Amino acid sequence: ELPHGNEGGEEDNMTKMSTVDGGNNRGVSGPGMRLLTHVSPERRVDLFGFQGRVENGMLIGSFASVVRTNTGEEALAIFSEYAHDPRSRHAIHSTLQLTDQGMNVEDRSPRFGTPPSITTPEGDVIPLIFDDGLPMLQLRYPTDMELMNMRHVYLTGSDMWNPSKYDHPSIGLSLIHI
Repeated sequence: ELPHGNEGGEEDNMTKMSTVDGGNNRGVSGPGMRLLTHVSPERRVDLFGFQGRVENGMLIGSFASVVRTNTGEEALAIFSEYAHDPRSRHAIHSTLQLTDQGMNVEDRSPRFGTPPSITTPEGDVIPLIFDDGLPMLQLRYPTDMELMNMRHVYLTGSDMWNPSKYDHPSIGLSLIHI
């Protein structure tokens, strides 16, 4: 049985841009991403955004998108443990969450010398594009046939995502010399 797709029911085959964000601690679904499943048992997350915007009780799920590697090959990228926002107009990928799965995320402008990309442990290189100073990942909503036949690239892990495991341990103020 194929996944049911998005609730909107209308996805075109156009490439969508999504942001790779080093300041975000969890991926958020958006256009170009097909819902595969919500986690079971059901879990929800609250997201805090720009200027205090809060989204409460968002379901956690796994999503698929078609990405193009630097060789021109298309692959099915799997994004697990993402917040599901069916109303979102823009997907966001957490640099921390990608790195946790072993991705090498080069999310700085090519003007700093390194081509922006996400490189998998298997050696796949997925180029990023800079737009208005932001690293962007191109996504395309997969067809039923692509879900069944396309090579899968797992960009985030399926274990319960807990970004706080990367928090800096408390270091008492007596250790800080000003």
